[in-house]
Amino acid sequence: MDMEPRLLPSYEKVESLFNYCEHSGKLTWKKSHGGRSKKGKEAGYIRSGQYRVIGIDGQHYQAHRLIWLLVTKQQPSIDKDIDHINGIKNDNRFQNLRLVTQGENTANQPLKPEPKCYQVNSRNGITWYQAVFTLNRKRYTHGNYKTAEEASKIGREERRKARGL
Repeated sequence: MDMEPRLLPSYEKVESLFNYCEHSGKLTWKKSHGGRSKKGKEAGYIRSGQYRVIGIDGQHYQAHRLIWLLVTKQQPSIDKDIDHINGIKNDNRFQNLRLVTQGENTANQPLKPEPKCYQVNSRNGITWYQAVFTLNRKRYTHGNYKTAEEASKIGREERRKARGL
């Protein structure tokens, strides 16, 4: 579950609560606040999406947004994302962060591998590869080929065409 960006507490509030280490990218508590918030301890926890989340006054904030505020002394725009340049979601060193549009952030995500778009057929000791793909629960076939690579290439091309891409 991703958190929607929200307006952060003031710079003064955040600066009064945390120390930021530019080498490690970690926020630590300046003083103890009861419970798990102990002076010198790293603030927050890693949420399922691998982002560090920190609670302040009953609200949860993404650590990288708080770090942006501490370093730049400016609220990051809530219509912008803060991208982790190297793709490691809990590497919050400022040098690894950049303010981007959602489209730019999406472009920096790793590509998903293309699906295998062939099946192997064999009869009487002869093997061939058939270009296939599934779209909207319907299976499509597009010819037989001598190699898996050729069949898969055709299958992916036909899949893209069928999807209107």
